[in-house]
Amino acid sequence: MTKVNASLRMLEWVVPLGFGTILFVVVPLQTALELSADEGYELMKSLLVSRGYALYLSVWSDQPPVFTELLALLFRVFGASVFVGRLLILCFAMALVWMLWKLVSNSFGLAAGLIATALLGSSSSFLQQSVAPMTELPAMTLALASLLSVSRYDSTRRMRWLALSGVLFGCALQVKLTSAIFLPAMGVAYLVRNGQNLRTDLLRDIAVWFGAVLVTSGFIVLKFYGTDTLWEFWASHFSGTTNAAVPDKHTFKPATFFLHAPSLSAATTLGIALLASKRRRDVLCPATLFATVLAIHWEHRPYWYYYDLHFAIPMAWLGASGIVGWFGLLRDRAAPACGERRSMNRLAWLVYVLVISLTLAATPWLIWKHLRGLQTAPLASENELVVALRKRASNTSWVFTDRPLYPFWAGLLVPPEMVGIPYKRIWSGSVTESTVYECIARYSPEEILFVHTLRGWQTRGALAAYIRDHYEHDPAGGGTKLFHRTH
Repeated sequence: MTKVNASLRMLEWVVPLGFGTILFVVVPLQTALELSADEGYELMKSLLVSRGYALYLSVWSDQPPVFTELLALLFRVFGASVFVGRLLILCFAMALVWMLWKLVSNSFGLAAGLIATALLGSSSSFLQQSVAPMTELPAMTLALASLLSVSRYDSTRRMRWLALSGVLFGCALQVKLTSAIFLPAMGVAYLVRNGQNLRTDLLRDIAVWFGAVLVTSGFIVLKFYGTDTLWEFWASHFSGTTNAAVPDKHTFKPATFFLHAPSLSAATTLGIALLASKRRRDVLCPATLFATVLAIHWEHRPYWYYYDLHFAIPMAWLGASGIVGWFGLLRDRAAPACGERRSMNRLAWLVYVLVISLTLAATPWLIWKHLRGLQTAPLASENELVVALRKRASNTSWVFTDRPLYPFWAGLLVPPEMVGIPYKRIWSGSVTESTVYECIARYSPEEILFVHTLRGWQTRGALAAYIRDHYEHDPAGGGTKLFHRTH
């Protein structure tokens, strides 16, 4: 028994370390230009904060501060580089894998934990988000850590685990507010495990947990937030102008999503069927998380690619639970039966085998496809825009751009209030051609780089006249994309 327990403890470390080692070896973390479209925003924000520019007071951000401040601290200690940011996010990803494996294997065994890890890796953007410094994955990791702490409290009844869960959830909310999607699932998990103790413990436990959340969040708010920070959050994410301007391509399309995740979708049906069979209550937590995410994204606009992670976590959990759980149920039903019952058992086995076959066929292929895409990412040293910016870096103080990853690679800064110009800022009206013109006129940046979001703005109105009078195209930097100041 001692040897078995030692093997189990070793496997707990093998799973996340093996996952992290594969990504570290396969993915060019130090040299790849771009592993995700939005990683430049977080890298540049953290670079500015590490140089002394205060978040929210001067550096624009529509996200809570914890991840930005943590990355800025690492930049101060180890130097600002893409590699530092990607290693940090890889550590969060390894922790997420470990916690999902732990939660699933605690209920359904080691095989289920391994299957959940594989299903998570097959999802459309998980591997990409595991190596790109962005806030979504760290927020989900801390929320899962909070859920795991709650389950630890349920088994030990030690109040410190409940308090820790609240602290972790408060931190998750201050990485990204989307971690709130875990609230209903955490409530369900608590009720399932504590049904007999509700009368005596419910109010006390709620007070401890929410108290820890509020104290943690409140401390971070008082420490870092500015007077207009909450309004900026609201205007960027929930304003009527933003919702009205979101194009159809940025809305959630369930049929398209589930068809593009065949192994996850097929396995998830088994998990939902396991819940419907009323044989296992321990799938209520991931089922609640899945239902919450589905309901929110069905209504909320916009839907971004990194929100796929919201679905991938509960679907991997449900899928692994369904695969292992139904195997046990069907095996138990395989006792000698006759007539109609035997026919039903055969039909159930047929459906089960078909789902397993699809999962086994699609999952390894999808994991390899995602890994291969990351492995073959273009190199920063070969990008003409990065090369052009590096050539004049010694004579450049500011670069105005809608893609801050390029000046980050050159070690250059962008104006703090324009560190990120995502579509949300344009849709909400907080960034217009006039605000761009005012910023450029105030900072007089030596370089202007329009890559994607603002392409075409340089040809209209006062902005176009200012650029025409003070800048010229840099052919070495992609023709009309890059401009450098002439006088």
